[in-house]
Amino acid sequence: MTDFHSLSALVTRLEKATSRLEDLAVTGQSGASLQSKRSLAGDVVQAVTSAEVPDSVRKYDEYIDSPLAAFVQISQEIGGVIQEQASNVTELFSAERDLILIATKAKKPDISSTTFANLVVPLQNAMKKVSDLKDQNRGTEYFNHLTCIAEGVPALGWIAVEPAPAPFIKEFNNAAQFYGNRVIKEYKKKDEKHLQWVKSFIALITQLEKYVKEFHTTGLVWNPQGESADVAMAKATAPAASPAPSGGAPPPPPPPPVMTDFSDSSATPKATGSGGADVGALFADINQGSSVTVGLKKVDRSQMTHKNPELRAGGTVGDTPKPKTPPPVNKATKPGAQRVQKPPKTELAGNKWSIENYHDNSNIKIEAEAINQVVYIYNCHNSIIQVSGKVGAITMDSCNKCGLLFESTVASVELVNSKSFAVQVQHVTPTILLDKCDGGQIYLSKESINAEILTAKCSALNILLPDDNEEFQELPVPEQYKTTVKDGKLVTEAMQHTA
Repeated sequence: MTDFHSLSALVTRLEKATSRLEDLAVTGQSGASLQSKRSLAGDVVQAVTSAEVPDSVRKYDEYIDSPLAAFVQISQEIGGVIQEQASNVTELFSAERDLILIATKAKKPDISSTTFANLVVPLQNAMKKVSDLKDQNRGTEYFNHLTCIAEGVPALGWIAVEPAPAPFIKEFNNAAQFYGNRVIKEYKKKDEKHLQWVKSFIALITQLEKYVKEFHTTGLVWNPQGESADVAMAKATAPAASPAPSGGAPPPPPPPPVMTDFSDSSATPKATGSGGADVGALFADINQGSSVTVGLKKVDRSQMTHKNPELRAGGTVGDTPKPKTPPPVNKATKPGAQRVQKPPKTELAGNKWSIENYHDNSNIKIEAEAINQVVYIYNCHNSIIQVSGKVGAITMDSCNKCGLLFESTVASVELVNSKSFAVQVQHVTPTILLDKCDGGQIYLSKESINAEILTAKCSALNILLPDDNEEFQELPVPEQYKTTVKDGKLVTEAMQHTA
């Protein structure tokens, strides 16, 4: 880490030289002397800028700076919480750059050690800001934007992934695309700027994946000949020494303020003037802690002036409290009215994955190991399930406000008794079955464009097809049908509504 020390020393020399030049200009020294001092400062500047940046850090800047700047610019144009979240994303990428720079100077620490945990603290803090801002803005018009970012930035945790961090980034990029598609669907005909915003963020994570694939193929590259990570981190975070002012010693600091002990009544200042009260009594009451409320009494409805206009007219409140009425007895509830929430479960029994009873969980992931495995999702609410790999079939039963993201199936994807859901196919599925479903979005990939979609007793279903611009065209599934008798047979066709 000698580069850090030398860089700090050079900056200090530059600041001293600049300060001397200013003093010479003020005192009116000769032009020749002033020119010689300027040349000295120029030499220092040249030495500072010639400090070598490690190749992996320089390439990180080349891959990230341009897409990050584009993402920040369009976020500023949208403004509000989107601009604030973009600032958090910038802080996150800056923290990762610092960590990569430390890795070029230090030996690899144990990932389970305290040293590594301290190294990633700035990264974790920045990620927490992204997550907190999303949670603070639930229900707002930009919640899908914030969720898109919150689902994508965990990709920066690749630094702790071995031996294949690039697929790890790809997985979170797909999760971000899932919510980005929602933004595209909502703003496609309203504001083109939001579509460009989604593309800029996805491009940023994609560039990160390309960088990692090229320079950190099997994990974050450390310096086996470097110093310990603790020493490198201490040097990187140590503040540079500030130069002494050229005009002499600084003035002495002001004396410390006189501290008053409020527990001593004799030292407590007293208010003056007519009607002044003893301030010491106020502090004495405050110092009682929770016992200060002992003398208060409960006010019932009969003594509340905003509920009794006659009390406002009289100006006084009666002291006799109204007798308390006993609480109403709970009536017997119907059987099943209060259902017991079962614990969530993810289990592989034989070749069947069971995912049940999840609530408010957006990070449910399944890694399929064989194509004969099947996935059964039951009674999940406000959750997102991701299935990696090719499986035999997927069934989602009695789920509400859930998202399903999967790669491929051999047979089919079936949805039963589900509401307000979204399903995205990344590669191929031959058949999609929907029974007793309401309010669903089905995102097809270009590879699955010829899939058969069978519906029964369904409403408010939309199929979204990709176009050449990587956007989705939304097509509704018919709900009204016309049936006629032809040649002794029933002929049914969907109703076509024309303007």
